[in-house]
Amino acid sequence: MNTRYKYPRTPHLPWSPGATRDDIRCVDSKIFEDRMVVVTEKMDGENATLYKNHMHARSIDSRHHPSRDWLKKFHASIAYNIPAGWRICGENLFAQHSIAYKNLSSYFYGFSIWNEDNDCLSWKDTLE
Repeated sequence: MNTRYKYPRTPHLPWSPGATRDDIRCVDSKIFEDRMVVVTEKMDGENATLYKNHMHARSIDSRHHPSRDWLKKFHASIAYNIPAGWRICGENLFAQHSIAYKNLSSYFYGFSIWNEDNDCLSWKDTLE
């Protein structure tokens, strides 16, 4: 079965600068109290999901765009390592949006890995 998933929108924290009216917000940050929280930086690129045999932008039915050519080559070089039913989600930074990044170690920065049961791995397992 080739199930594909659209990455969910991430709510902004109540005090997040730059959030617009159409952004969703976390209305109560108490859910984070007394818990280990891992914070990653939201980069200014395009959300992408890589599977063993497929990849797509945040929109599952995304069409071809030249800015995805680098990611397609990268995906082809690592796809054999992705277990069937798993996916790697990250940010495609090849195209410049509002921020021009310098000295990136890659144009793809992964931020979550999901297993065949659609469970997001812990941060420790993701880094491993």
